[in-house]
Amino acid sequence: MKIYSALNYGSSSLKIAIFAVNKSNYELINKKNITSFDNIENAIEENINLFIDNKVDVFVHRVVHGLDYKNPFLINDETIKTLEYLAKINPLHNELALKGIRKLRSIFNEKLHYAVFDTYFHNSIPSYAKVYGISLDFFRSGVKRYGFHGISYSYIVRKMKEILNKEKVDLIVLHLGAGCSICAIKENKSIETSMGFSPLEGLIMQKRSGDMDIGVVLHLIQNGFKPFDFYSKCGFTAMANVKNFIELEEKYKAGNDDAVLTMNAFVHRLVKYIGSYYVLLENLDGIVFTGGIGENSWLLRNLVCEKLKKIGIELNEEKNKNNELLISTSKSKINVFVIKTEEEEEMVRITAQQ
Repeated sequence: MKIYSALNYGSSSLKIAIFAVNKSNYELINKKNITSFDNIENAIEENINLFIDNKVDVFVHRVVHGLDYKNPFLINDETIKTLEYLAKINPLHNELALKGIRKLRSIFNEKLHYAVFDTYFHNSIPSYAKVYGISLDFFRSGVKRYGFHGISYSYIVRKMKEILNKEKVDLIVLHLGAGCSICAIKENKSIETSMGFSPLEGLIMQKRSGDMDIGVVLHLIQNGFKPFDFYSKCGFTAMANVKNFIELEEKYKAGNDDAVLTMNAFVHRLVKYIGSYYVLLENLDGIVFTGGIGENSWLLRNLVCEKLKKIGIELNEEKNKNNELLISTSKSKINVFVIKTEEEEEMVRITAQQ
């Protein structure tokens, strides 16, 4: 038996989960969510006994952007240079993870450390869906669509295989949280996803705009917008002047004009992507909502699925409001599921099963 610790770094948060792993058995023995901190090094230092008391053997670090690198990625004095390079590509997420990795390696240098990348799951996307409409020299040098939330999608695929008792599944999965993305999955593999070279592309998110005309980007920069502002001063919080999705829902229900427009735009973007992914899949085993918003907002699921009646989707109102596993009716042509994602467990599984 080995003890694994998964460290899931957000842009300003840290989830720590510790598992006892014995062959195919994964037992969660401790978990802690740190929602805010001054700096990651102090947060780790304050919780150092969590690792010591549980006698952790292996540390597994979530690293959002991994280019085309495979999972799991062994971290040592040489390969950490790769992580330093990746931090320059995606500073919002990767820089925080790099600081956490350095801190833990300085304390537990004799232990094994691995990175698990959010991008790896999407390596199966065909080149024609990754390339941008610019010189192919850029594509060959790595400027292409990578996709993110891959750890979450990997978990959902595994759970849906269990639920449906199938070896291969075709799914449309919506991971909706502070970051939002959608993925078309054919025979367990990603074939298309909404995020691209960075986690800025695609759906409207909490603080990111998603798809936006490059002309608008240039216009904003010319008028004082800084590069990091695209990660922090956009999205539905900026559109409706709210702190989070819960407040957006409250204002929407109250009929606030900005909140109604924002919610309608958020839903429209989701429906547009679902429709485009629907035609990519010959057989669809289900649509899955996951992530903090996807798992908990019955209102959003209802608004989205109301727009999908044309493809035969019908929700069970009571099951949807109760956040049950299967929320569609028996008459629905496509099953709709709500599944709580477990990224930390999936990180450990990916590493332990190498």
